[in-house]
Amino acid sequence: MVYVDPIFDYGIKGNWCHMWADTEKELDEMALKIGLNPNWKQKKNRKFIHFDLRQSKRILAIQNGAFSKSLREWIKEGGLNK
Repeated sequence: MVYVDPIFDYGIKGNWCHMWADTEKELDEMALKIGLNPNWKQKKNRKFIHFDLRQSKRILAIQNGAFSKSLREWIKEGGLNK
């Protein structure tokens, strides 16, 4: 499954959200569907590989099957341990 959290206002850095998935393959496939290069993934923390998305890409991700879920909720459900 692929997930996006709500858009958050990061002040001077702008408004964006995260997109992540249960597997890196699912994340790459969604990235291609919504026009992102899979090489743009954020990989600073190997346990949380993700993309940062603006509102327009978040909408596209949801239209292509991503689920809206808060990152906090996903972590509570054991998401980082999958």
